[in-house]
Amino acid sequence: MANLRVEGNSKPGTELNVKRFYVPGFIIKSDCPNCGKEQDQDLGDQYLSYPSLGVPSKVHFACEPCPKGDSSYGGEDPETPEERYSEWHEAVIVTLAIVPAQLKDS
Repeated sequence: MANLRVEGNSKPGTELNVKRFYVPGFIIKSDCPNCGKEQDQDLGDQYLSYPSLGVPSKVHFACEPCPKGDSSYGGEDPETPEERYSEWHEAVIVTLAIVPAQLKDS
């Protein structure tokens, strides 16, 4: 590793060309804008779709049922709180680091 160097960087907007970008170990959390209940997206189970480096990627959240929700699945006014839900989007930025490493037993 003594001679290894990594040079360069990626430009913002560089596409990763990954349709389903899973990142186990990362959980994105957001509070419902209507009722305040915390919701999360586990990137080990959920994914970012075609993220690009250094620019915002959309993360979809849903709170269901949401007692103060403003939508229903039938598109009609919900009759009961159990039929209400809320949807919203947040954004995250994906970055990439490439650093020198040493292989074991080499």
